[in-house]
Amino acid sequence: MGILTDIIKELPLSALLREKLQELEKNYEKLEEENIKLKDENCSLRQNFDELSQQVKQNEDDNKQPEQSELNEDSERVLKVLFDAGHELSIQHIASAISKDISTTQYHVDILVDRGLVLPSRQEYHLISEESTQYYSLDIDGRAYVIEKLNK
Repeated sequence: MGILTDIIKELPLSALLREKLQELEKNYEKLEEENIKLKDENCSLRQNFDELSQQVKQNEDDNKQPEQSELNEDSERVLKVLFDAGHELSIQHIASAISKDISTTQYHVDILVDRGLVLPSRQEYHLISEESTQYYSLDIDGRAYVIEKLNK
């Protein structure tokens, strides 16, 4: 706009028009400065976005579940008992089948539930003894584990 101002200086204009032209030129310069600042800010924000995207990707990679390690022998025996039974079993039946106490058996069942291989299927409440019995069954992944790793 500086060139336009120089050209207009040569023309006879009223003072009012000249004043408006100077005001417009100032506004134009402010807008140019703001545009430069916004472009710089945009560039900075894009860099921040790229850095954060890389961090998110890194976190996702870090949080990926590693291949689940092999189960210990007793946990595998619990899977095999449930697989061979073909239906849900109580913790007492499972403990009896693997010749372990209920607490140890529950430990192994809890590991299998956490890994998504066994599901709690139902719970029975006994009125006379006022105790409850939890039943467990194999999940599809539990059956796959038995077939792929234990039936070789």
